[in-house]
Order: sequence, then C-alpha cells, then structure tokens
Amino acid sequence: MGRLVLFGDSGVRTETEQPCDPGTSETPVPAPCRAALLASIAADRPDAVFVLGDLVYEFGPDCGGTLDDASRARFDDLIGTLQAGVDAPLVLALGNHDVHQSTTGHDAAEACYLAWAAEQPDIHLPARNFVVEIGPATIPVFDTNRYPDAALAADVAAVVESSTRAWTFFAAHHVWKTYDDKEGEDHGPRWAARVGSTPDLWLNAHAHLLQMGEYDGVAAVTSGASGKLRATTACGGEEAACDRAGLLFTRAQYGYALVVVRRDAVEVTFKDVLGAPLFAWSRTR
Repeated sequence: MGRLVLFGDSGVRTETEQPCDPGTSETPVPAPCRAALLASIAADRPDAVFVLGDLVYEFGPDCGGTLDDASRARFDDLIGTLQAGVDAPLVLALGNHDVHQSTTGHDAAEACYLAWAAEQPDIHLPARNFVVEIGPATIPVFDTNRYPDAALAADVAAVVESSTRAWTFFAAHHVWKTYDDKEGEDHGPRWAARVGSTPDLWLNAHAHLLQMGEYDGVAAVTSGASGKLRATTACGGEEAACDRAGLLFTRAQYGYALVVVRRDAVEVTFKDVLGAPLFAWSRTR
C-alpha cells in the first residue's frame, strides 16, 4: 500500500495571525490555515507528499546555474518549511511560475531548483522529468512546461511498459482537464498522446482549486489550493450535482488530496485544511 498527498500552487505565504477559518477565501492563504494544512497532512502519515509546481511566486530564482545564498533562503522559506511541516519526503514538480512562464523552459531557473533540491535529504527533484515508485504505483513526474522530445517520450513509454506495479500515475503541474477557463488545460492529453500511454490517474495542480473528474476514461485529480484560490462554482460532495461533462467535484477551498493506493484499488479523498473530508472517489482493478 502507498499513501500520497497532493497539493500545489504553494509558493506564496503570509504572516497574518488571525484564527484559521477553513472556509476562508482570503488570498494568499492566512498563515494559521497554512500551518493547519501542513499539520493535517502530517497526521495522515503519507509515504510522500507531491508538491506539484508553482513552488515560488511570482517567479522562481534565476541564479544563473550557481545556487546563491538569496535563492537558497527563498527556497528554504517557501519549500523547506513545507517539508518540515508535513514531516514526510517531498516530491517536486516544476510549474509555469517556477520557469518564468516560459513554454520552452528556463535553464537558469531550473538549475537553481535542481541544485537546491540536491542539498536536501528529504526533497526529491533529481531532474526535470523523473520516476518514483510508491507502493503498487509507478509515477513518472513531468515538467509540463516543455513538451517531450522523441527521446524523453521513448523513455517514458519504456518505463510504463516495463513496470510490474499495479498502477501508473502521471504527476505534473498542468491539468488534464479543468473548467473555469484555466489556460493550459490541454497539457495532459497532449503529453499522454506523445508518450503513447494514458495513466490510471493524472495528478496536477495549476488551477488553484480542488477538482476531480473522469474524462474519456482518465481520472484527473487537481489539487492546487494551498497558496491562493481561483473562484469556481462548487459541486460534488454535499453540493448540487455537477453538470459539466466528466466533472465530479470542484471546490474553491484551501485543502489537499490524499491518495491511498493498493494493488486492487485506489482511493482519493479531498480534505480541507483541518483534515475534514470534502469528497471521495475510488476505483478498483
């Protein structure tokens, strides 16, 4: 069995000290709610926490390939504190803000992230694209700011084909599908087409909300509600039924997603910052 937590769009923090209202829409997230979120994640005892991009706002440090003290301090503040709060290993993906909104990447900024992560024993970002295995799941983690060239596509296809684990998840910053007119919402299907494989779950952030859908057989988990929120009309859970094709749940509320994966089943539970369940979904083999 493996236990994963997903969140993203986390790269902003404040020092406001009012009590945490788990239903707040204040942006960015008030410091007490951020602390509550991290404590709730720690209480779920995940094997790994996937922080799915936009790790730093407005833009990631550009240190020219050599990590400097100012960049290191910024990473320590915005990412290192996450790892300390959840008390579990972090798996990172790069988002569009991390690479200065470039659709072709930003070598100098990427080098900063990779150099900093290499210094951290419990933070995993060994390359822009890499693979982790947790419980019965093989999980390629993608930098979806750039589309894969033929060599990368072949590598990913080989990993998927050779995996003996029960499930394959793809993790990335950009969405498979979302609503509310979020840009970049076709990245997931384009990546899958490029590598010739569709995942059992696509795991992403980017949309600044919590969302779950099934689109042409692909289940997509959006967990990007840990830094600032994007307005949406709630559905799923105790709300009225969703009337948008494939959409099962959406909520503009700070929180995270817990994924529990066994050989014969996978369960996704969205939770608010206090760890209260908002919506649950499952699939069996």
